[in-house]
Amino acid sequence: MIETSIAVSWQDAMTTLRRSVFAGVALLCLSCGQKASTPDEAETINVGRQAVGANVVLRKAGTDYELELSRSSGFPPRAFDPLLRIGDQVFRRYQPMAGYLGIVFPISSADFAALDDGDLITISYGKSDPAPESFGVLNKAAVVP
Repeated sequence: MIETSIAVSWQDAMTTLRRSVFAGVALLCLSCGQKASTPDEAETINVGRQAVGANVVLRKAGTDYELELSRSSGFPPRAFDPLLRIGDQVFRRYQPMAGYLGIVFPISSADFAALDDGDLITISYGKSDPAPESFGVLNKAAVVP
């Protein structure tokens, strides 16, 4: 009888914990525009986070383009290099700015032409970063000469 009561208590505790985690993920998903309808679905959503104090500058660099990202916390060196994702494309080459407050990614004309207005711009560290940082959406009309 005692073993059954412990097992039930353990199951109740796990159910409560799972519901709490789901509630927390559901709240985080509200900020990124994704919706989790079940606890199982919530476990598979990549929540992401919004960059704080972020600035994005898209400029022409000869025949190609550069995307400059900066934020108040900067981009200090890490174990993994930052990966820029715009829509489905990933850009790995970058140059840090002075003081690590920003990074600049070169984008070829061909790659730029393949991007769509409204594509999400994110930075992640490594291929399996659980929470990429969002820098808004691409606006091709905002190119600075």
